[in-house]
Order: sequence, then structure tokens, then C-alpha cells
Amino acid sequence: TLNKETDSDAPISVNDMLAAAEGRTSDTKDKSDPAIAMARCAKIGMWSAIVGLVLAAAGEIIPVADILMKLEPAQLLQYPLVVLGAVDVVLALLLILGVISIYPLVRFRAALGFGFIGLIYWTQGLHAPLLAVAAGSAGVYMSTIFVSYPPIFASAALSVGGMGGFAWFALTA
Repeated sequence: TLNKETDSDAPISVNDMLAAAEGRTSDTKDKSDPAIAMARCAKIGMWSAIVGLVLAAAGEIIPVADILMKLEPAQLLQYPLVVLGAVDVVLALLLILGVISIYPLVRFRAALGFGFIGLIYWTQGLHAPLLAVAAGSAGVYMSTIFVSYPPIFASAALSVGGMGGFAWFALTA
């Protein structure tokens, strides 16, 4: 075959053929495998869910860390968010280990967290933390379902920004 760059009869190298097959040449850049893009988006979504869960756990556990260190069950019952924080830590660790089969549980946690923490903030009339929890929970949820670039970047921003805002409000209150 003819080499396009030199218009000569020189053979194309194996590396050039592999690069073309993977969509890494100027001629084939628009023909890249959609499965590769979907896998990259899934990895971005997984890491944004991990960061969102870790930030949520920080907002749920750190404000009562001194009480948690005493390990007095009677006092811990006054802070139910500690249990949710422990669940967040476990879910984040499982996602770090690559156990993606727990995505339905992560989605359930996102909905439960929004309902439970959102109710706490709503009954206290705190609208800014409520919006942060809503955005963070929606971002964590959406991070587990999208596999294309625009929605995964939006859900990653919601996850990290919303849960970061929740943690900030929880730590500064």
C-alpha cells in the first residue's frame, strides 16, 4: 500500500497501523472507539463519586470527632449522621478497590443522604446547606449513571462542589 505522508511504496509500520486502529492519527482521530470514551467517563464518574462520598463523610464525622473518640454509645445516639458517615467511608473504600457492583447502593445512599440531611436542614430553615446537599447528592447519583463527557463533567462538578459545600457548612457551623 502507499504511505500517505510520503506517497511512496514504503510499508506502513505496525505502530502506525495500531495507532490508526486506536484513532490516534490525524486521519482516524474522529473514528476512535466509543467504548474507550465510555470507559474514561465511567472512571471519571467513579472518582467523582469517591470524592463526593469522602467529602460527605468529612462533613458528617469530623464535627463530632471528639465524641466519637470517647466511644460512648449514649452520646453517639444523639448524632445519627456519624452512622451515615461510616457508610460513606465504607462505600468510598469499596469504590477505590474497584467494586463497581455497589453502584445501586451508592445511588440509594445518595437519595437517602439527601432525604435525611436535607430534612434536617429544611426543618432548621438553612437553605444554603440544603442546596449544597441537594447538589452533592444529585452529583453522586448522576456520577454512577452517565458515560458521556458533558453529563459526567457536570455531575462531577455537582458531586465535588455540593458535597464540599456540605462539608464546609457542617464544619463551620
